[in-house]
Amino acid sequence: MSLNASKLIKVSLCILAIAIAVGIMLLRQRNQLMETQVVLVKKGMSASQVIRHLKSSSIIESDLLIRIWAKVDFRKIQEGEYLIPPRATLFEIISIIWGGHSTFVELVIPEGTNSWQIEKVLKDYVPKDQFWSLWTDPELILLTNEPLARNLEGLLAPNTYYINHAMEPVDIIKMLVAGSKKYYPPRQIKNDLSPYETLILASLIESEATMNSERERIASVFLNRLKKGIPLQCDPTVQYSKFKLGLPNPLRIGGTDLRRSHPYNTYRISGLPPGPICSPGLPSMQAAAKPSTTEELYFVADGNGTHIFSATLEDHLKAVQAYRKIQAEKKLNNQETP
Repeated sequence: MSLNASKLIKVSLCILAIAIAVGIMLLRQRNQLMETQVVLVKKGMSASQVIRHLKSSSIIESDLLIRIWAKVDFRKIQEGEYLIPPRATLFEIISIIWGGHSTFVELVIPEGTNSWQIEKVLKDYVPKDQFWSLWTDPELILLTNEPLARNLEGLLAPNTYYINHAMEPVDIIKMLVAGSKKYYPPRQIKNDLSPYETLILASLIESEATMNSERERIASVFLNRLKKGIPLQCDPTVQYSKFKLGLPNPLRIGGTDLRRSHPYNTYRISGLPPGPICSPGLPSMQAAAKPSTTEELYFVADGNGTHIFSATLEDHLKAVQAYRKIQAEKKLNNQETP
């Protein structure tokens, strides 16, 4: 080997060593952030777009090394919401984003929640106008496989979800719709109703029941009234009509509300309302599909978290009187308590 070649190799190795040392130094260099920064990687964003955002947001000072890293790291950057802590090194930033360490928020949609309530739960992730646009979106409704549905009421499944701000609103709603496949359509129906009517019935049961042991009996009461042509007189349907009309205090109902003509007011209509009034849980769906066999036509709260069921109006009125007495005693006791 010639002397010049030997010198060239030594110089090259020296340059490489310096480059590696500088690279390690830059990887260990900490950012100047004083508080945690959020980096949103939306669906379809490229590594170059993410790097530009990091640079423009002053999360990194130089983008040279991270661009080189992106060329040799073949992992695809995952959609997500990434939290970059203060004083993070470049290596830590790369590990967080290229490692897919996205943050998620636990979001709970309770059983018995209607779309107005779900919209409020999702307000930080799905803008209000987009929510209501998606609520009647034909393509999303098509995903439910329910031809009778005109909106997504009852088909946004109650469950615990993990979401973040990087997710598109339509994908969040799709996730809720996909969850409804756990309970809809029901596997077996023994109630002479269609699947969609069974879903409507399940939503009424969900709104009335407080204990799983009563759901099948509540289903039986509603079905018995349907067969006899008796109005269902389900208070939650009146509440739902107030939600539909945009009236204040929709959960509080009085005589005027009971008398108001509305397609969902089961004090004024015969039969089921035209659609579900909430998202039922699986127990209510099962109760609607396979109700108890009874002669009962009425039920009223007993004041202790359960209901009293009656087959005759006479017995029902006695139960109502007993409930009112309990409520009056509770009110009196509350007034006497200092």
